[in-house]
Amino acid sequence: ASISDYYKETYGIEMHVVRNVPYKKDFSKVESQKFFTGKKILLYQGAVNVGRGLEYVIDAMPFLDDFVLMIVGTGDIINDLEQRVHRLKVDDRVVFVGKVPFERLDQYTVMATIGLSILDNQGLSYYYSLPNRIFDFVQAGVPILASDFPEIHRVIESYKIGEFAKDLSPEKLANQIKDMADKWENNPNKKQLFAVAADELNWENESKIIRGIFEKL
Repeated sequence: ASISDYYKETYGIEMHVVRNVPYKKDFSKVESQKFFTGKKILLYQGAVNVGRGLEYVIDAMPFLDDFVLMIVGTGDIINDLEQRVHRLKVDDRVVFVGKVPFERLDQYTVMATIGLSILDNQGLSYYYSLPNRIFDFVQAGVPILASDFPEIHRVIESYKIGEFAKDLSPEKLANQIKDMADKWENNPNKKQLFAVAADELNWENESKIIRGIFEKL
């Protein structure tokens, strides 16, 4: 992993990486929230802070008539984002859900047409990050649109479960989102691709790393 490689090269320390991934879950049994009939959902879930790429998606919303951006979570730039939404007159296309109890979060995740994880490169902690939401999207079978950072790239490219944001200018990002939604809607391999990813990227497997570390002790 990129982080362990960095520590080895910088400090000469051999480190193990244990990813904070969820337990495997059967999302076919999850009852989704009944919102926005006939609309495609762009979902961001997590902390709403600087560098999470939400500004880019909001700026693209004027070009996305058939989409709703749903932001689940809260943070220190909520007010700035709300003002941006009002300024662009896309109040009907952006929904700030706020905090949702963890036990109910999957009801929103399963609604999504595309899951978002677009980050700014604000340092190594961002560049080498692998957000929890990536794995939530995997378990829910939600195609991912993300930044092309090393660890995120490794997951998406290995399992072919999404794509990377190519151009963050509003109209070009909107076009990519529309194309991506159409491709996945008509992808006959979607269920199988996500089944493979979900079977491997879960805590049942990841916890074996911790067991291996302690067994050696």
